Amino acid sequence: MRELVIDGESLTISDVVETGFGRTRVSLSDDARKKMKDSRIGIDEILESGKTTYGINTGFGALSSVSIDSDKLEVLQANLIRSHACGIGDEMENEHTLMMMLIRANTLCRGNSGARPIVVDTL
Repeated sequence: MRELVIDGESLTISDVVETGFGRTRVSLSDDARKKMKDSRIGIDEILESGKTTYGINTGFGALSSVSIDSDKLEVLQANLIRSHACGIGDEMENEHTLMMMLIRANTLCRGNSGARPIVVDTL
């Protein structure tokens, strides 16, 4: 099995296809892991400061002016996922699902979202 180390920058179509067909073992580069940790520290600092920041401790879209209490932030994030969770049409092939998971993991490991490395490790 081929080893693929993702870094948010160098993923190729071939990498995606090979992973989709189960021919690749994927891991996160040390540099990407550091970027993600640093990004998460920034999110934690915002949370600790109590500063109102869109998408972190506010509602979304038309509710962006609504501040969310710190004890409700986990519910906010769960509701965000639920609001985007819908399915139409036939189920996707397993290979395509794996490909999409890899692309999402590669995007997250750029360190721009505040996602923790464990999210990518889990994907």
